[in-house]
Amino acid sequence: MLHYDAGRGLSDLSETVQKTASALKPHASEFDSIAVQGTSGLLIGSPVSLMLGKPLVIVREDTELRCWHSHDVENAANAGSRVLFLDDQISSGTTLRDVQAKLRKHTDGRVAATYLYQYDEYSREEGGRNTVPNQRTSVNDILEQLRGNMRAQEQRWLRRITDTRNCELDHIADAYNGEADE
Repeated sequence: MLHYDAGRGLSDLSETVQKTASALKPHASEFDSIAVQGTSGLLIGSPVSLMLGKPLVIVREDTELRCWHSHDVENAANAGSRVLFLDDQISSGTTLRDVQAKLRKHTDGRVAATYLYQYDEYSREEGGRNTVPNQRTSVNDILEQLRGNMRAQEQRWLRRITDTRNCELDHIADAYNGEADE
């Protein structure tokens, strides 16, 4: 599992990338590309896609589309028909459903498999529904995950407020300089 604390940084990034690429290599013929969403997905997905020689497809989170990006899916033309979704974990399934919907809308591909690098779990699509691996989790693990999710949600809210404010300031500056969209 990647460690994000300030003291350690991403101390196990190299190990996680190597482990993920090694675990996926025997399955490489089962997917045409690797799809990721979010920063953690990019950290692992980018080097793994290079190591496996597979195109990387970036599925944008809805919050990223406001100011910076205009496409839901980057590199959609190279997705192929069978896409591996690479993520750290699946808790509620919201991210997986979002990725599946955006791939259906913008590519000819579908999620053919998932790999959860936090759990070293590879699972194939079965009968049109992705199977989430059984995860043995203690009560303490669940509580820690909830605490982490709450901290992450607070950070997302602060980023949204800041991003919205920055976008508004950019538009005001453009209007002042006579560069506003017409």
